[in-house]
Amino acid sequence: MNVRRAKLLMLFGASGIIIFILKILSEVDYKLARPRSFQNVDYIARKMLRNSSKIILLWTEYDHDKFKYLETVRGYLSQCHYKCSVTNNQNDLADSDAVFFHLTDIWEPNWKIGTKQTIPFPKESHPEQIWIIENSEPPFSFFGDVNIFGDIFNWTMWYRTDATIVVPYGRYIQLDEVDKRSIKKMYERRNIYSEKSKFMVGAISNCKDPGRRYLLIDEMSKYLDFTMFGQCYSKNMCGTSWIVGNADCNDELKQYRFYLAFESNQCKDYITEKYWNSLDRRQIPIVNWKRKDILSGYIPNSYINVYDFPSVKDFAEYIKLVNGNASLYNSYFEWSNEFSLDLTWRVSWCNLCEKLHKMDEKYERQIIDLKKYLYSDVCHPLTILSNRNKLNEGNYTSDQVMSIHYSIRLYYHDTEAMLSQGNKGPKK
Repeated sequence: MNVRRAKLLMLFGASGIIIFILKILSEVDYKLARPRSFQNVDYIARKMLRNSSKIILLWTEYDHDKFKYLETVRGYLSQCHYKCSVTNNQNDLADSDAVFFHLTDIWEPNWKIGTKQTIPFPKESHPEQIWIIENSEPPFSFFGDVNIFGDIFNWTMWYRTDATIVVPYGRYIQLDEVDKRSIKKMYERRNIYSEKSKFMVGAISNCKDPGRRYLLIDEMSKYLDFTMFGQCYSKNMCGTSWIVGNADCNDELKQYRFYLAFESNQCKDYITEKYWNSLDRRQIPIVNWKRKDILSGYIPNSYINVYDFPSVKDFAEYIKLVNGNASLYNSYFEWSNEFSLDLTWRVSWCNLCEKLHKMDEKYERQIIDLKKYLYSDVCHPLTILSNRNKLNEGNYTSDQVMSIHYSIRLYYHDTEAMLSQGNKGPKK
């Protein structure tokens, strides 16, 4: 009996040691490493062959789509001054000058908040190859642990103006003098105000966002009668709650004079299609830009910012004034005499192609610290989670959870203070 007990104790003791070791190993700061170089590759000969054209390999899908984005990029590159081609055939890895990764498609399916599990990465690379990380979402949407990427990426493609390749949701382009004259004549005869028969509309399907747009909307509804669509309001337009890219919905939206282009996040340079599409429909976008000092790329005098007013009531009074004055309303479209809109990413992909061609003379194959880059934003991946239930799904430490809750309280208190006491507007 004593021998059996001794064996059981030894077994349990060994099991405990193994569990302890596994626990320690699970807490090690795991990071992906840049793969080994290709063997038997003549880089100089390859460089001479590839000098006239560069190959870009799309390693990941884009929003879970494998082929549509490939054709889109192929169309963009066909319009560039410099010659580049694109492929999603991973067998072309050794011949590729750049490898493209879309951040939200890097993680394995069925992920949990804080996951470290990614899709398979390339197992080989070569010294000249550029690895590019692309993203169009705010840090709030980074559900995976970006710490694991270490120094494997070289360039960023981001909506932020400090990215290697800037990819804004939209941009405005200066018209030449000939186009200015023809556009000016057209707009002298055009009355945009009279083209609209409805007042104000908005569509929101992300109901618990860090920007707490619903607080502003609830307060606005005390003074203005407007229409809201989307999953958060149990009301669909054109039979769907998703209106982006829907031509039928776009035609219906054009009937409204104002569009609520409220962003879900107050992040650096984060101005999305909500603003740009409303301009394209010749509506006045109503924005919630709490800090214009962190934004760039928008058209002056093309929007009305709720935070430019002492209170929501004062904002509502001004909206009524603009809605009742055709001349004042049309003045918000004077930018059309100077600029055209580009809502594609053609320019960004052509910029990427140019940079690949000018690597030796101007641009470098640098190393990107992705974590440091993300945390240089004014909103951080871990500190703006608004859905507290998500905290239970991840592997956060107690310190991180406390930090999240503390930041949420600060942000919510700040927003609610503006609604209850009035806001002084952005600092000039």
